[in-house]
Amino acid sequence: MGLEFKLPEKYKGKKITDWLSDKGWTQKEIRDNSKIGTRTYYELRSNKVPGVKGIEELCRMLKKQPGAFLQYVPDDLEETKN
Repeated sequence: MGLEFKLPEKYKGKKITDWLSDKGWTQKEIRDNSKIGTRTYYELRSNKVPGVKGIEELCRMLKKQPGAFLQYVPDDLEETKN
């Protein structure tokens, strides 16, 4: 599976863009005042984890460490090896 978003409980079933919105970031502000481009923004809306630069920017915007919103989920093959 790889990396997935692990959002706070109140955002269960929502997207990370909802968390950004609650922190005061509008779509326009994200595009104009961050290093997150349009393509990365739409990936976030689909709950796809961005690359390292995108994760770094999310940390800055949310004022959180990556572990606050990301988790590693092993795939089935890894689980059978252990």
